[in-house]
Amino acid sequence: MTESERASWWNSIGGLLTGFAAVITAIGALIGALHVVGVIGGTGAAAPSQDATGPGAGADSPPAGSPSRTSTGKVPVAPSVDGASGQGLLTISSITSADLESGIVGFGVPGQDFMVMPGGRTFGLNGTPMGTYFSTIGSDPRKEACVEALTTNRLGDLDIDADSLGRWWCVRTNEGHTGAITVKTVSVEAPRELVLGYVLWR
Repeated sequence: MTESERASWWNSIGGLLTGFAAVITAIGALIGALHVVGVIGGTGAAAPSQDATGPGAGADSPPAGSPSRTSTGKVPVAPSVDGASGQGLLTISSITSADLESGIVGFGVPGQDFMVMPGGRTFGLNGTPMGTYFSTIGSDPRKEACVEALTTNRLGDLDIDADSLGRWWCVRTNEGHTGAITVKTVSVEAPRELVLGYVLWR
């Protein structure tokens, strides 16, 4: 075998390996995307109900969907959230992300507003680098009160524990909208679960 034949043979092997690696990468990306949208490996994401009325009341309404994947539920009308464009419940039991605009929780949710990290005796809510942040508020929020609170006090993350039940926080989403979350139920014992009521104004 001549030197040129040897070089040609190794070049073709390298090309085959590169092509094979590209195919494997594409298949992996496709499987990951199908898993995120719920086509494989779990239930699909439930769309938020536009006639749902907010986290101000009705904690007994069961959330739809798998607790670790999605979680929107209807809640009775609460006067404190009049004018809201989106309202419902987010049920969380593991490391996940949440998006208030879509009302969806899950792994790698597009447009996510915050990550939820269960650990120890708390659930940590972490704002995203895209600009989500929180602010404390004393009672059932209104949009104007949240806008003011978010202007004067910005928190990058929150720790939710058993003492947080019923508390409210205002949220600036990474899309620039104003929202609020409240703790409806929280269990730090196994099986761990956090249910947040949310409201969003556009």
